[in-house]
Amino acid sequence: MKYIFTLITLIYACGICAQNLLVEYELRRNFLTINSGISGDHNDEIENILQQAYDKATVFILKTTPSESIYALTEQDDILQDEVVISFFEDELVTYKNRVSNIYKVEVGRGGLINKDYLIVDTLGYFDWKIEEEYQSILNIQCQKATAKYYDTNIIAWFTESIPINDGPFDYHGLPGLILKVEEGDKQTYIASSIEFTDKPLEIVFNTTGEEIGRVAFRNYIKSFSK
Repeated sequence: MKYIFTLITLIYACGICAQNLLVEYELRRNFLTINSGISGDHNDEIENILQQAYDKATVFILKTTPSESIYALTEQDDILQDEVVISFFEDELVTYKNRVSNIYKVEVGRGGLINKDYLIVDTLGYFDWKIEEEYQSILNIQCQKATAKYYDTNIIAWFTESIPINDGPFDYHGLPGLILKVEEGDKQTYIASSIEFTDKPLEIVFNTTGEEIGRVAFRNYIKSFSK
């Protein structure tokens, strides 16, 4: 009986892995927490940008296939299509992952605080996850807790092995199942609001123009605006 159950589970998981997936995520930020670290000549401009962004949850869609994915703002989220807002928030830019070649790319368009087009290119696998025996339900799906530290931020991710796809919102990845929720300390939270499986082909279109820059170098470039 145990063998039959395991076989059924394996067949089910393989079926999911062979499918394409559409996941909508909501991003909610804590304005007071993030705003407290902003200072310098750009303070007023950045504060106005933040005030626009925190009024409501920002909605993104993850399109993922067995080998690659793309994560971007949904078309209806027009408030954040303004070039100043887009150029400031790195986690609101189009993010591409290729799990076969183990790379991810983020396109950064010129505008606002950014004076040229950039293409962030780096390797996947930079989260050192620790999986813990703690669970919660998200969209009626049991998820398990994993933790990691990214620079000075404590990250909590909730993933589900029932959807064995190594992917998640923004650049999050590296767990044995789809990440449905990410808590970045007390700064902001990503949480899945809908999941759709489809056998139809998904169009993964990614712009590869712009000056290539590494993840760490771009992070330092953005931080320079708050000095």
